[in-house]
Amino acid sequence: MKKFAKYLIASSLVVLLSGCLTQQTVTSNGSVISQDYVFKRPLKDAIENTENQ
Repeated sequence: MKKFAKYLIASSLVVLLSGCLTQQTVTSNGSVISQDYVFKRPLKDAIENTENQ
């Protein structure tokens, strides 16, 4: 039982902390205004958005 709890906690942390690095580009009238790399966490953001509603 203790082993199962450890696996459950570890897998929960992996899911919540997982993310991806994406390139964000802002354009206006076809010209690039800014370009930056952003770290996004889609699963964590989705959970936070459902809690706030």
